[in-house]
Amino acid sequence: METILSNFYLKYKLAEGVEIRVELTEDNVFTRCPGCGAEVQVDENMLFHVYTQGDLYSTNFYCGECGLKAR
Repeated sequence: METILSNFYLKYKLAEGVEIRVELTEDNVFTRCPGCGAEVQVDENMLFHVYTQGDLYSTNFYCGECGLKAR
């Protein structure tokens, strides 16, 4: 498993004094297609696009089928 964001992780508080942290890797970053709701795995190029040209809140990635329809 190759790390793509070695300094970034998700942190979730389960209870007082209990947290889980999940390192972000190529294998565990996903989003939902805004067209159909399908799960889309986010790759290194997609993340690079977000960090250089967009932001996490306004960027959408479509699944292959919806992406073809949008063209």
